[in-house]
Amino acid sequence: MFAGFTSKFYLFNAVASQGFLLLVGVAIVSSLISLYYYLTVARYLYIEEISDDSVIYVSFTSKLILIALFILMVLGGVYPSPLMDLIQTATDSILKIG
Repeated sequence: MFAGFTSKFYLFNAVASQGFLLLVGVAIVSSLISLYYYLTVARYLYIEEISDDSVIYVSFTSKLILIALFILMVLGGVYPSPLMDLIQTATDSILKIG
């Protein structure tokens, strides 16, 4: 479970609770269509034959940033409570709710 899935789940749940079920249905169908394109990229990465054997150089700084972002993405998906609490607090302060 990653952060993108968790955020979509919360978003779809909030919109559905407001009664916009048709909008949620359209969003779910759109997400399924986008899943096809994500899986197409994965297919090219792992199944298709490599036509170009050139090496791509990635700097140490870029690798470090990518690793940090990956860890944050996984943690945000597995344990979203701290971020959701922060968002709720910010929303409450902006909207002046209790």
